[in-house]
Amino acid sequence: KLVGTTSDTVITDVINSKKNIYYKATAVDNQGNVSSPGEEIVVVIVGVDQPKIEETDFRLYQNYPNPFNPSTTLTYRLKSPGNVRLVVYDVKGEMITELVNEYQSAGYYEKLFDAKAVNLSSGVYLFRIEVKNENNIPVFTDMRKSILVK
Repeated sequence: KLVGTTSDTVITDVINSKKNIYYKATAVDNQGNVSSPGEEIVVVIVGVDQPKIEETDFRLYQNYPNPFNPSTTLTYRLKSPGNVRLVVYDVKGEMITELVNEYQSAGYYEKLFDAKAVNLSSGVYLFRIEVKNENNIPVFTDMRKSILVK
């Protein structure tokens, strides 16, 4: 029986039982043609434990999607708490907007950036993160490049 559809090539499923789960996949092209189902795949559940996430370093990940229109998600990881500042710049180095400017605990964070909100045109934009510790000393700085395509 059909349980779900997606336009993406990746499927994430929350498993709430310890029974085996079986999947078959088909594809639909932009003309509406449906492929034959692929081979049945079984997922054997052997245990369900909460993973332990340990923050081992600071990191600014590449935004996704990239190129983007009109919005993109910025993700970063903090190994220790600090004052976080996440800023968007154009290629001339002029600040467009400040997305984050606050004290944050160690952990993983996501921030949505919407180019419509600041009325941006197509082009290259830079996302810069700076983290300072409780003594206001910079402990991490990084920058990523992204492209807005309208």
